[in-house]
Parts: sequence; C-alpha cells; structure tokens
Amino acid sequence: MDAAMEQQTYWTAKQNLALSMVKAGHTVYIGGQAGCGKSTLVLKPMAIHKWCGVRDGRMCSIKLRGMMATDDRLIPARNRILSTDILIIDEISMFSRRMFDMLETVLRIKDTSHTFGNIQIIVVGDFLQLPPVRNLRYEDLGEFAFTSKFWPPHSIFLDSVFRQRDESLISLIRELSLGQLSNDSQKLITSLARELPQEDGKLVKLYATNILVDLHNRSRIMDLDGQMYSFQSTDKGDERALNTLVVPPTLWLKIGCRVMLLKNLSDRLMNGLQGEVRDTREDAVHVFFPMLHEVATILRCAFTRYTLL
Repeated sequence: MDAAMEQQTYWTAKQNLALSMVKAGHTVYIGGQAGCGKSTLVLKPMAIHKWCGVRDGRMCSIKLRGMMATDDRLIPARNRILSTDILIIDEISMFSRRMFDMLETVLRIKDTSHTFGNIQIIVVGDFLQLPPVRNLRYEDLGEFAFTSKFWPPHSIFLDSVFRQRDESLISLIRELSLGQLSNDSQKLITSLARELPQEDGKLVKLYATNILVDLHNRSRIMDLDGQMYSFQSTDKGDERALNTLVVPPTLWLKIGCRVMLLKNLSDRLMNGLQGEVRDTREDAVHVFFPMLHEVATILRCAFTRYTLL
C-alpha cells in the first residue's frame, strides 16, 4: 500500500466523499472548522493573486484578460492558466466576491465558452475565520465569495476534528468562532487565567499597525549596546514607476538584535523563523536560529512591486 492509499484509510467518510467528487471532475467547496483536515486533503493550495495575474485587484477583469496577450509582465500568468486543469484555493473566506468574479473572467482565456475556462475549481476554507478585506479604492466591498453567481454548486463540510482530541477544547473553539459561549466554555477560559512572565527581552509583541511595530522595534534596537549597521534598499525599473515610490526603506541592525524572516528562503529558512544577529557584511547578515541550531547567511533579496501606469 503506497503512502497516499495508507493516508486515505484514516480519512473520514466526508473526506473520502470530497476526494471522490474532486476525482469525478466536480467544482466543489470543502468547508469545516479549524483542525478538521481541510488543508491535509488538498495538500498544496495556490497563492492565487500572483498565480493568475490579479495581484492586488486594482484592474477590472476584462482589462486584465486583454493585457495578458500584450503585457510581458502578465505572460507568465497567462501560461500558468493555459497549462492548468485543476485549481485549488485555500483560505477562501479571505477571497472577496469581486476577486472571485475576476478570477472567473480571467480564467476564460483558456476557454471562453465555459465557466472558469473549463478549469476545475476546488475552494477550501472556513467562513467563520478571517473575512475579505474591504478595499473601496478598487471598488471591492469585501463581500464573501459564496455570494458570487459562480460559487461551486457542490459543498462538503468536514465535521471531524483531528488537530485536538480534547472534546471540551474542540467545543470551545467552535463556540468562539460562532460567538456563542456556553457556561462550561466560559468556566474553561477562566480556569486558564494565570500571571504572565515578566518582560525578559525575548517576548514577541503584537501590534495592530506597521507603524507601531516600527516604533517598538526602533526603541528596542536603540536600547542595545554596540554599533548600528544600516542596509539601504535600492529600486530599479521604469522611471515613471520609481517616481511614485516613497523613500527606499533602510534596515537598521545591531549585533545581538532579534530578527524574523519575512519570506521563505528554503525548506528550513521559513517565513516567521526568529533568530539573533551574530555578524554583518556589506551584502549579508549572519543570523543564529535557535530552532535550527545553526547560523545562516541571509543575503539581499529582490522584491517586485507591481505597478501599472
């Protein structure tokens, strides 16, 4: 028995039903609360905005589809669409109706006579989690994707939670997502109350806005002893686009300061991994990552800013 078949023997009837519908070629929505095996079922979903060329959604779908034949920046997205038979979208709760409708229009470059260009669509997620972000600048009202007329005709809700085994915790998580706490759940939350450890310089703080994060980080790095090192970013590209940019940001570091990766660099150096700066060079920073028990060399990275003029 291969690994895929062995895994399938442990799936629930709902998961097997979802798999059979996908194999039969149906466009389907797979839902369920956190920990019920949605992502395990689909394995590797797509980063959809970049994949299909929609990016931040500033363009109308008709214009975007037309540009795919002439704009060199969109040719890779066109080629990806033309070579795709099945498209999986995870965390669909954050995908707005406008973006879902735009996706349908853009995918028709593959086959204008069929919905989604005759590409099989699998959407996965829990609509009791993060909703779409409203963006009035791009006329996106932040409506849920399931209000679209192109929403999949088939839906399957997974109801067995695998991530936790404690029934009281599973019930608590579900009630919190619904905003309806029972007396038992309230008592459980109260029982978990405890005094937090004192600030020791290694606690991670969360803020609601980037400017508050920057202010906190600047304050903490100024408290450290030692020389300050700066890394200035550079921008290149169309002169008109560069004129729309703010002053290129500068990264300030000191030996011993804590840092966090903001993108995946390899299978081990992943987004969110935290470390401590051990040394710096002109175009590199040497960081010790406790979770990996090793020092890694972080080189300059290139980022693309998507601008249409």
